[in-house]
Amino acid sequence: RRCGGDPNDKLAAKAALLVVQRSDDSIMVPAYDAYNHRNGNWTNTKTEITWGKYHETRASKDIEEGEEILITYNMCESCSGRRHGYGTAEILRDYGFVEHFPQRW
Repeated sequence: RRCGGDPNDKLAAKAALLVVQRSDDSIMVPAYDAYNHRNGNWTNTKTEITWGKYHETRASKDIEEGEEILITYNMCESCSGRRHGYGTAEILRDYGFVEHFPQRW
């Protein structure tokens, strides 16, 4: 459902960008600010979502002290809408960075 907001409202535009950058589809996840994105063998977390009940991100392998916590923005099991057709160009558009290899254009 669309909110019907005014596209010229700068505060609404900033709010929309925050939702894109700090959410997991339908919920805000402030802890995502502490994580970084990386696909392939570097991803060391797995996120499970039961819509309307919980959102849980856990280590998928041992994470050493000082090692980055790495999530994937588009290749996770629960990213069904992003798994195909959402790659490096979309990550640059939505999050403002060009991801490391492996990349999908």
